[in-house]
Amino acid sequence: MPPCAAICPIEAVTRDPGVSPGPVQDHEALSRGLYAPSHGKPGNIKNSHLPKKDLAARKLSVWRLSDVSGLDVDRLREMLLANQQFGTLFAIASVNTRAVRDYSNEHKDGRILCVRDECDVDHAGNKHPAHAHIALCDVSFPDPVSTEAEDFLQTWRDLCRAFKEGVVWPVRP
Repeated sequence: MPPCAAICPIEAVTRDPGVSPGPVQDHEALSRGLYAPSHGKPGNIKNSHLPKKDLAARKLSVWRLSDVSGLDVDRLREMLLANQQFGTLFAIASVNTRAVRDYSNEHKDGRILCVRDECDVDHAGNKHPAHAHIALCDVSFPDPVSTEAEDFLQTWRDLCRAFKEGVVWPVRP
């Protein structure tokens, strides 16, 4: 099977013109809220903060922090603190879009992960311009994706580690 293209076609699509600021740019930070108790606690973040099923479904929800999206860490923290349906917010973790797109491992050739514009934030049709998804490359991971396969698990573990190392709030001393 040929490797995934350097530019993934799904990354060039503006999913919701009129709401979205456009495709996710390389310089944008991709962020997730971390909630106690399900995601652990400060200093002890569990891998459960990145649901395997969401990554396998190509719908790992992230927030775009950048001048493009108009969202910064302080505004994201306020949004997440206002809606703590997942528990008590204890941190926000971020990774760089370019780093996600450049990610590779010994199990796959070429692109493994894509970052796509996705304004839908829930199944009720609510939208936010700074919302996006991290998705597995369709070529590297054709359907159905097994969440127990070693190539998937390695990708998931590495992405978990990158987010754990990228805590942006609270700021570490």
